Amino acid sequence: MERWNGRDGLHPRAPRFRIQLPLHYRALGQTDWHSSETRDIRTSGALFDAEEALAPNTPLAITLILRWAPGANAPPEVSCLAHVVRSTPCEGSKNRYALAARFSDYDFPANGRQRQTQGAGGKGEMP
Repeated sequence: MERWNGRDGLHPRAPRFRIQLPLHYRALGQTDWHSSETRDIRTSGALFDAEEALAPNTPLAITLILRWAPGANAPPEVSCLAHVVRSTPCEGSKNRYALAARFSDYDFPANGRQRQTQGAGGKGEMP
């Protein structure tokens, strides 16, 4: 059964993949990067644990570290621009938050700086 996007009810929701990928994130304009891991990911965004709650619409730089490919010198990375959709306290932890982020732009730096934009939110600096 397809799930439909609650925004307009016309488009199917992107499928969710419950995989853990290491990532680094920071609010745009900040210099400190934070490490985390995805809880799940879809083509439109990701859910991951964060060290602090961030306000909705906060712009983010995210670097996803993909699985190591045999013969590769380093694991491939995907640089993303995103914005916070929601931030909720993690169960059983007072210092961690589940942060949902929607991707607006992404780049595969190891593949010749190919750039894709989703929607109108593609402004900002790539990580």
